[in-house]
Amino acid sequence: MGDRLRLLAAAALVAPLLAATPAHADPVVAAPVPQPVVLAGTHVAVRWRNVDDAQVVRVVVRRIDGTLPPASPADGGAVFDGPPAADGALQVVADSVTVGATFTYGFWSFDALGNISVESSHSIKATAPPLLVAPVSASDGGPTTRVALSWSNPDNPTGTPYTVKYWSGPDTGWVIWLLDTTATHAVFGASASPFVPVAGANYRFEVLSQDPYGNDTQHALATVVEPLDTPVTRGWTTLRSARRWAGTVAVARKAGAALTWHVVGSQVTVVADRCPGCGKALLQVDGRTRAVVDTHAATLFVRQQVGSVGHLAQGSHTVRLVVVGTTGHPALQVDGLAVLD
Repeated sequence: MGDRLRLLAAAALVAPLLAATPAHADPVVAAPVPQPVVLAGTHVAVRWRNVDDAQVVRVVVRRIDGTLPPASPADGGAVFDGPPAADGALQVVADSVTVGATFTYGFWSFDALGNISVESSHSIKATAPPLLVAPVSASDGGPTTRVALSWSNPDNPTGTPYTVKYWSGPDTGWVIWLLDTTATHAVFGASASPFVPVAGANYRFEVLSQDPYGNDTQHALATVVEPLDTPVTRGWTTLRSARRWAGTVAVARKAGAALTWHVVGSQVTVVADRCPGCGKALLQVDGRTRAVVDTHAATLFVRQQVGSVGHLAQGSHTVRLVVVGTTGHPALQVDGLAVLD
């Protein structure tokens, strides 16, 4: 009964305006075409396309709480009142809303004579974007290629659905991993779901949430680099260790001992121990020393990103890590090399 009284009251308010408007059956001005709203918590992007802009000179957008559309261009709260964008072009306006609440937008077009279109409408349930948490390097999260991810937003109510996608290369593009899940965390690669991640690969992740009306939140994005393991090399001792990346660590103490990787990418990062007996190394790319890496520390820290070189030309590179032989703490204890493609 309350909704009916509100509709009648709004109609009474707008009746004088409509009565004063010339009644022209032809031409009929086309209504705006609502597009899915981009949800971003308390701020959303309301979107629509205008039809036949040669006729349309004014567009009005109003908003009201709930799923019942505004009764007229005078009902609800003002969102937009102004000229249309070009015919077919996407027109966007920002609006402030309350997370978790449901709203409905009404859209009208006017021609130069004041003729008004029929109303078009679109509902939303305001939802905050996911907060995707993922390690930059898989070694930051643990010693295996499996990657723990989380994506919840504390502003969203329990049970908010999320869709999680991954990208493993141009041949596959974006693939849905978890569709409309109410879970807020998962391990990429656990139980081989969707597969076992590969050392040396880069994986990209995208998370979004969709409300019941087809509106998406802003997408959260992250890239995770899976390091390469250390190659078996003369002058280096490979030790097994469950704490280190891929379950091994390569150790050398003699100056000049070197590890070599042949990679394709634009940035390389050495993953190694920091420890009391650890010292310096030269990080070389394509025969040129690009950084001096110091791995000395008062206590042992494993799976550390100890040195990086970026802004490499995209393509193949030869990377060498050479032991300096620092006096008093000459060792180098290397886990692997992360390569950003």
